[in-house]
Amino acid sequence: MNQPPPRAPRSETREIVELKRLKSDQPELGSAVDMQLALVEMQRRVQSRVPLPWISADAAWLEAQQQAGRALVRFKDIPLDWTDFRLTFRQTADILRRFDALEPADHKTLVDLARDGNTLEPIVAQWYEATSGGGAARPDAPASLDQVLVLALRPFLSRCAEVLTQRTTIAPNANCPFCGWEPEFAVITQSGDRQLICGRCSGQWPFAALACP
Repeated sequence: MNQPPPRAPRSETREIVELKRLKSDQPELGSAVDMQLALVEMQRRVQSRVPLPWISADAAWLEAQQQAGRALVRFKDIPLDWTDFRLTFRQTADILRRFDALEPADHKTLVDLARDGNTLEPIVAQWYEATSGGGAARPDAPASLDQVLVLALRPFLSRCAEVLTQRTTIAPNANCPFCGWEPEFAVITQSGDRQLICGRCSGQWPFAALACP
């Protein structure tokens, strides 16, 4: 009986290639790089299942949000499948614990929270509103919740940033215009422009080359 041909290996993203190169160049960072690789691979699997969201907002509203320094992505816009999200939340906590980036007690609290959808869902909504310029109070939860939620929401929020990047002109802003989080990196493009990169949704937006965000 003829055997089916082997599947071609999935191409690696530039992020994975660069992380592996960093590990090769600086072996002392091996554990930290391995954690990032595990997170990127997990987020990549999840994001492949996340549909592009339908964000129903007119151009005037989008412009007004940017002028006021508020996030363009409302919580209701995020294409969250709660079964997928709870799994992503738990797997994120597991990866951080495996690499000792999460204390055992915090890990147990967060895994228990992931199992209780009735408790987790309002906490996520409240946390997002509080960290995207919505003005709500932060939920009473372990300090490690921020770290896990930032990473677990990324595959879903990245889809929103992808849609809005194609729909509207993004104005320079110190914080992310898409989700309101802080920039994590800056890059200089081939044309010499500076782009900030969000640490939560991976969105990119322009910023003055010599100014400090």
